[in-house]
Amino acid sequence: MLTIKDIAKKAGVSQATVSRVINNTKAVKLETRRHIEQIIKELNYKPNPNAVMLGKKNIYAIGIAYSKYLDTGYQVLQKAEAYTSKKNIPIQVKSAEPNANSELDAITSLLSYGCSPVVAQAQYIDDATLRNLMVYYPNLYIIDRFVKSFPERCVTFDHQKAAEMIIDFIQKDSNCLCIYDIKPAFNAHYREKIIRDNLEVSFLEHRTTDSFNNGENLMRDLISSNDMPNTIITDLPSTAMGLASVFYDHFSNSKHHINIITFGNYCSPSPFNAYITSVTYPLALLTEKLFDKAFALEALTNEQLVQKFLPTINRSQSYTSNALLL
Repeated sequence: MLTIKDIAKKAGVSQATVSRVINNTKAVKLETRRHIEQIIKELNYKPNPNAVMLGKKNIYAIGIAYSKYLDTGYQVLQKAEAYTSKKNIPIQVKSAEPNANSELDAITSLLSYGCSPVVAQAQYIDDATLRNLMVYYPNLYIIDRFVKSFPERCVTFDHQKAAEMIIDFIQKDSNCLCIYDIKPAFNAHYREKIIRDNLEVSFLEHRTTDSFNNGENLMRDLISSNDMPNTIITDLPSTAMGLASVFYDHFSNSKHHINIITFGNYCSPSPFNAYITSVTYPLALLTEKLFDKAFALEALTNEQLVQKFLPTINRSQSYTSNALLL
């Protein structure tokens, strides 16, 4: 019979490290975790569920792992707090930096605390690691990402439709600049790939990190170069706001106009938001739907297992919370 000792010997690590991976009691480097999980899969090792539970604390609270620097992360957090307050359920919260190790640490920390269910944003963890986590932990639910093997524990927006909306905008205007993140999150990378594979016109491209200052500096460079595009497409909401702000300062009293198309950006009331078109969605809706799944899974029909919601188009400060279930 296989034991942790056998796994540790094969993987070339200590038994304690293998135990931490299986029980998620402490953080383990992502590369080491992947290696150990691959050995477990190769040897078809099945941990004893009773032994696993002995190493866990049971605090009977919902766990929320959200993305600290994504606007959508705060929507998840606010909805989770409202939901748990209404149901009178304790909540444990962990924020994650925009990288795989931080997301993994947030999720595994909540699992090790004994939180159930754990609802997580996972935009940087790779598919294999996320799938392995969901194999081991049936109380883990993922928001706004589709994990093929576990449709009953995911809800997501239709990011293909969002990319198609953006393509429609670009096709209408060949003078276009696309601004992408240097290290895009999972859904942003997926939308970018669809745009590249399906766009019939050429376009300029720039990569940066998401910040208001970066948007301001980029717009100043475009103005000074006298090579202003008619349309700017970006997945970076703070950058979009910086772009629009500088454009407004320079051209608010002229006939110049620019269309800045972004994704997932809530346009708060501001004069320069007249330049922004947002392909967006209320992530709070996904959070609520995912909680409903977590607490009433047995009541769902097969048709309800895979849920994808359509994004909406918002122009000039208008914001709608409508989303359609496919």
